[in-house]
Amino acid sequence: MMSGRNAFYPLALLFLICQLTSLTLTTNELENDKLQCRPPVAQVIHLSELDDVVTFEREGVTDYNRVVVDEANSQLIVGARDNLYRLSLADLTILEAAEWQADVEAVEECQLKGKSEEDCRNFIRVLLPWGNSLFVCGTYAFAPQCGWRNITGLSHVSSSVHGTSKCPYNPNHNNTALISSSGDIYSGTVTDFTARDPVIKRVYGNLPTLRTVQSNSKWLSGMLLYCPWYLHDNSVKQVQSYYRP
Repeated sequence: MMSGRNAFYPLALLFLICQLTSLTLTTNELENDKLQCRPPVAQVIHLSELDDVVTFEREGVTDYNRVVVDEANSQLIVGARDNLYRLSLADLTILEAAEWQADVEAVEECQLKGKSEEDCRNFIRVLLPWGNSLFVCGTYAFAPQCGWRNITGLSHVSSSVHGTSKCPYNPNHNNTALISSSGDIYSGTVTDFTARDPVIKRVYGNLPTLRTVQSNSKWLSGMLLYCPWYLHDNSVKQVQSYYRP
């Protein structure tokens, strides 16, 4: 088995798909010292215990890191290094493969800044379905990029935006992103190349931008951002006052 970031089995029915529970936090709850981000309890099953395992693997492709189940279109959307895939939910056959590599200039600049050839690739770190669209972000050789794509035609990019505050620069850093029922996108990541500014932020939508306090180690001092919540606007504004990690 590979180690580190690439320690993933070939994409299979062994997907560890995390079903997140939406929460609405009130001011009183935020004041409650006992409030914690508790991960769901999951049973771990070894690959050898599964019968008739259907697998998916492409030669030369690694880091199958993001997975979205799209039941409406009977497909599984997968983000890997430099690639996006649509797979059939029935048997994991490929419906579409879309390559998304960082351009030569971005890779060269990344390496000039001292990063390794391996890390100067485009690692998919955000997949957010919204109706017939999909919001996708990648590290893009330490120059994160995002864009809206057709959920049944990943090669079609309808618009592109810079990925700062939406996606990490470093593929080894943790991040969390979610989209609300009204289409607002919230992100937990770092906002700079050196990873000195971790943030929880509303990064997209019709409402004003909101973010946690910048450069305050008593608020956020790392990139360990695992647990997303749906928040009322008023609760978001109160988070910096009432939440203490």
